[in-house]
Amino acid sequence: MKFIAVYVLLVGVPVAGIAAILRAGNHLHAPPHLAGEWRVEGTPFALGGDTVHALAVSQSGEHLEVGVGARTVRGRFAGDSLVAAQGAVRAGAAGPCVTGPVRLDARLDTASRPMRMWGTWRANAAGCQPVRFAATQPVGGGR
Repeated sequence: MKFIAVYVLLVGVPVAGIAAILRAGNHLHAPPHLAGEWRVEGTPFALGGDTVHALAVSQSGEHLEVGVGARTVRGRFAGDSLVAAQGAVRAGAAGPCVTGPVRLDARLDTASRPMRMWGTWRANAAGCQPVRFAATQPVGGGR
């Protein structure tokens, strides 16, 4: 009788715990795979002294790092929206449009193949114009 109680305690309780965890996480879904190079469609855009031909995206779940020219912004992907920002950086005499705080707002069509992104790059400084862009991710992304 003691053997059965020990067996239920050492085997039954962990199995019940695993079943509860699996049932609780059954409705969760992984975010789309966005990591990799996103090629700018049409004419590349200028950002300070850089000409941006591609965006480099690194992803961990819903958290992203997006490399745009020499800048890297951090943000989140939720639904079909990507929002990323970075504060001012130290640089030589590059000017506030290049070194000031920046924000990237984008919408993604994750159902299309290749995936598409439309967005705006904004420098938060007087006289800086927003830069609109569109980009595609080659089929297979960064895999």
